[in-house]
Amino acid sequence: MPNPRFCLLLLASLGALAGCIASGDFVVDEPIAGGGTVRLELGKSGMLPGENDDFKIGSALLVFDPATKKGTYNFAFQAKRGVAPVRLKVDDVTDEAAVPLFQSDQVKLQNGVWAGKGKPFTPDEQNSRWLFQLETNIRVYRFTFTMPDGQNEIVYQGYNYPAFIKDLVRKTLEMPAPGAAPAAPSATAR
Repeated sequence: MPNPRFCLLLLASLGALAGCIASGDFVVDEPIAGGGTVRLELGKSGMLPGENDDFKIGSALLVFDPATKKGTYNFAFQAKRGVAPVRLKVDDVTDEAAVPLFQSDQVKLQNGVWAGKGKPFTPDEQNSRWLFQLETNIRVYRFTFTMPDGQNEIVYQGYNYPAFIKDLVRKTLEMPAPGAAPAAPSATAR
């Protein structure tokens, strides 16, 4: 079990500590695109799944492939009542403007669960600016489920990206360190 003082310092450094709850988990209020905040719970082993009466998020994670130097967002959810949405949209709402990551009108459940992947992309300082920030940060993903009756249900899922993990990703993908000058062209390159 992590040292509670370490957890408090980590969350305080994020500027997101909202309080401790009786179970020993932490609650953080994270600002989101469009204004407002969303309350997320951070447990002993990471962010707790976002959920409502109909859906429970199983995954919202950016995975990197060192061989191709590409990233892919992986998403999964459980339909608690077994009703599939007719549309799913996932946005990263961490920054000032929401960034669309995934959308599908073909949501097929298998045993009440859905899993899918976004399109692979090459991370850089434009599409993944947060990877180049030195500090640990929490990304907030908004799942918008359009139900068969046309109503939308929204569930938020947070994911904590520690600074050391971001550093490892940058090194593995041979990305420049934050603040590093781009490599100078060689004298033979024209």
